[in-house]
Amino acid sequence: MRDNLVQAENARRQGDTGTVYGAYSSLAQHYHAINDPRTGVYFFEKCLEISRLTNDHRGEMASNHDLGLIHQTMGEPATAARYHERHLALAGKEGADLEERTAAAELVKVYRTIAETHEAAKQYDAAVQVTRAVHIPARPLGRLFMHRIVYCTVAHGPEKSLYLKCRQV
Repeated sequence: MRDNLVQAENARRQGDTGTVYGAYSSLAQHYHAINDPRTGVYFFEKCLEISRLTNDHRGEMASNHDLGLIHQTMGEPATAARYHERHLALAGKEGADLEERTAAAELVKVYRTIAETHEAAKQYDAAVQVTRAVHIPARPLGRLFMHRIVYCTVAHGPEKSLYLKCRQV
């Protein structure tokens, strides 16, 4: 850990942003692994800052992805969604199909969590609004949200069997 900090500082003084990014990323991973996600977030944000300053779009996508994941594990789905949405937008702009699919998959997880939270509180209209607001380019992921709209629409009505059919899709 200390070596990474020293390496980052030395590289920063020399203007070697790639090495600084790598050292900060290692530190962020380390803190996340030892269950100190707040410190991990700090270093992932430093990675994001460096990649933005240097117009490193790949680094910016990776940083947004990492920040989204760490906020997911911290139980902060709204914050996670913002990072994954930015990741998805950058991937689309860069034409990075794999990155776009990765970001979309994480967004599905986050939006599912948000919708399920609304559903648990019997806030079906809010769950439907979350679902309808999602614009994810992958068809299989869109199917997941279609069943949620149907579920939320009928969950508090007499059509419970329709819910069961949609959950199996």
